[in-house]
Amino acid sequence: MELRDHPLLSFGGHHSWPPAWTWIGGKSDKYLTGEIGVLKELRMPESPAKKFYMIIEYEESLYMGCLLTREPAFCGQKAGSRVRRHPIYKDSSYSMIM
Repeated sequence: MELRDHPLLSFGGHHSWPPAWTWIGGKSDKYLTGEIGVLKELRMPESPAKKFYMIIEYEESLYMGCLLTREPAFCGQKAGSRVRRHPIYKDSSYSMIM
């Protein structure tokens, strides 16, 4: 199953994919939307939480997005997984660490 379609990626009745992307460094700050870039890293808050962060690279810049879920265990499972550096394009066959 592709991460974008996972039923646990929702919070408060709203699907959290794709995340809103925030520029965190690199060549230039662009407004990004949708499935774009190459996944570089997953991060999880130190305490148990119902969210985790994705860091992507796009055109020599880094962006961070937050994914919300109903289950803290799901976040821990994803954040503890090995990140494969693949494009996250809508039409790719990429199935992020599922």
